[in-house]
Amino acid sequence: MRSFVALLGLLLSVSQPILAAPDDDRDADRAKAELKAQIGETDADTGPAFHFHGKNFANKKAFIDSGARCSTRHVTDYEQKLQDELHVRYKASRVLSGQSAYRAIGSISIPV
Repeated sequence: MRSFVALLGLLLSVSQPILAAPDDDRDADRAKAELKAQIGETDADTGPAFHFHGKNFANKKAFIDSGARCSTRHVTDYEQKLQDELHVRYKASRVLSGQSAYRAIGSISIPV
């Protein structure tokens, strides 16, 4: 029984790097593609057309080249004024409660 467990452990430890290789390759390929996308050199993509958030795209390249991959919706002047007022009230409430108007650097974690 012990020899079986030892053999199983050996096989698992040897096979893990082999099984993990595709993930490493995929991550490397993804990193290269993201770098190319950031500098505007996307690869041609003959993938299928798709519909996303009310818009049709010919393929993934068309989606990335449209700027939709890393974009946000347009904020109107009215919405911006509301947000500015909200920030002013927030800072004022912090000061009234005896805290600094601004949070300390690194005090908020933003998941991305």
